[in-house]
Amino acid sequence: MINIYATYETTINLNGAVADMPIYTPITIFKGEDKTLNVILKPPTDISTWTNISFTVRKAKTDSTAKITKTVGSGITITDTTNGVVQVALADTDTENLTAGIHYWDIKRMDPGSEVVLAYGPINIEQGITL
Repeated sequence: MINIYATYETTINLNGAVADMPIYTPITIFKGEDKTLNVILKPPTDISTWTNISFTVRKAKTDSTAKITKTVGSGITITDTTNGVVQVALADTDTENLTAGIHYWDIKRMDPGSEVVLAYGPINIEQGITL
C-alpha cells in the first residue's frame, strides 16, 4: 500500500489571495502489479457528504484519453468518512498494457460546486523483470 497525503482545507497566501493547494506526490509502481493507494486528507476532513471522487492517469497531461479512471464504487472506496481517507485499488490489468515510463495522475473531488484537485503528480510505470 502506498500512502498519499492530499489537501482540501490547507490554504496559502498568494499576494493577498488565499488558495487551496493540492499536494504533489510522485508514485512508482511496476507494470502488472496490484497496488492500493491510500489517500489521506491533511488536515483530517469530514467527507461524509462527498459522493464523487475521481482518480485519473494519463500518458501526457494534455491527453484527451485517460489510461486509468477510477471512481467511487468502481475502484475507489471511502474508508474513513470522519478523517477523509479513501483507497484507490489498481488491479494488475490496469497497468499491464501501459508503456513503461512517466505518466501523470490526479485525484479530484468532483461534486458539483466543490470540484478540487486533492493530490497529483507523475506516476512512473516500471517494467518488471519477471513477466
